[in-house]
Amino acid sequence: MAQTEQERILYDAREKAIRDEASRNNWYERQREEGRQEERELVQRKIELVEQINQREMELGKAISTIRKLFDLPEEVLQQMLSDIA
Repeated sequence: MAQTEQERILYDAREKAIRDEASRNNWYERQREEGRQEERELVQRKIELVEQINQREMELGKAISTIRKLFDLPEEVLQQMLSDIA
């Protein structure tokens, strides 16, 4: 392919821009996926804490907290509740 020096420079610049855009898109997608994975892990930890709290409340003969109420609490609060009733 016969090209002038300027055409080759423009071609290379366009190719680089295309590669850069694809790289940015891949990076954003990876970040979104990592965020979704972190959210799934948080939900799983909260489910486990809620189950442990309910189990301990049953063992102690306490009124069982509603799962919905517990699940809306931050993970730190759930951990504190669990240590308080342990």
